[in-house]
Amino acid sequence: MRYVTGEQFAQVDNPDPFANPVWRSPVHRTPEGLILLVQFLRTVWRIVRFAVRHPLLSATAGLVAWLWLRVGWPAVAALAGSVLTGLVVLRLARPGWFTRLVSHPLYCRWRWGFYRLRWQAVMTVTGLALSYRGGVMLPVLGRVEAAANADRVSVRLVSGQSPADVAAQTEGLAHGFRVYLCRVRAAGPGRAG
Repeated sequence: MRYVTGEQFAQVDNPDPFANPVWRSPVHRTPEGLILLVQFLRTVWRIVRFAVRHPLLSATAGLVAWLWLRVGWPAVAALAGSVLTGLVVLRLARPGWFTRLVSHPLYCRWRWGFYRLRWQAVMTVTGLALSYRGGVMLPVLGRVEAAANADRVSVRLVSGQSPADVAAQTEGLAHGFRVYLCRVRAAGPGRAG
């Protein structure tokens, strides 16, 4: 007979001597140092991946951090003031450039966030979210090109969907996204706009 000790035996303190033992899998304790090392490597990997995917933002953040460490907060304040002054001068000297380079991209990004916030719920309620192998597949929200009176939203459809499927749900999409009118057109294979 094999004697089992430790955490493999579930009924160690059972007062009934004739009770059947209940077995469970052994519990192996992972050393804390190994857990900390793995979490540290994951964090480093995520930071490197973010820096590669967003080089301009990473370079800006690196410049601000370097200025803060090297000179202190006055340099960071001077950098922020010069950027703000440059934006004001651009707005006054070239309003068209300012709109094209600053305000319009920011407005489009804000509208993308508006759609992204409601995307999953609206796709599910309108029936455009499909169930496949126990998971939910949503059409992918693409680029949002915002104008004064209309937004042009590009959508990558789920495999097997057609723009006609989305066009059948335009009234629900319009109400879900709080707009007056929604039109759908094919924008290429597997895409709708």
